[in-house]
Amino acid sequence: MSEKKNTWNGFMPFMPPAGWNKDDCKEQWKEFKSTVGKFWEQLESMQETAMANTKAQWDKFFPQLLEMEETFAASLPEVKVSLPGLPPLPAPKKVVAKVKEFQETANAHAIEQKESFDAFVKKGQAQAKEAVTEAVKNVEDNLEQK
Repeated sequence: MSEKKNTWNGFMPFMPPAGWNKDDCKEQWKEFKSTVGKFWEQLESMQETAMANTKAQWDKFFPQLLEMEETFAASLPEVKVSLPGLPPLPAPKKVVAKVKEFQETANAHAIEQKESFDAFVKKGQAQAKEAVTEAVKNVEDNLEQK
């Protein structure tokens, strides 16, 4: 066997790309930052639109749901049906009215929670965007100093 030592070890020295200079890299970096900025703005715009459309759809759907339940309640009989030996049941229309009242209260709370969540998401994204912008600025400043 050979006593020759393998010195390769998979290491390849760094070689800068041919034909690139410092000005080209700076221009590409500016273009990249601009593209990412536009992408971020488009993403925020898309989220705003999605949130507004979701709210508009719910504002249209919920009254239709209540109207459908009222139509069903109108078809219920006024007569209370009860089994022998059990206490009399409330009128079906009164039960539906109580359910409707509960649904309206629950809807108001759900809308409030959704708006609070949306504000939380927007605030978190704004903080992330600010942190990333600050980090990039710090890196650029450090590179310029060197």
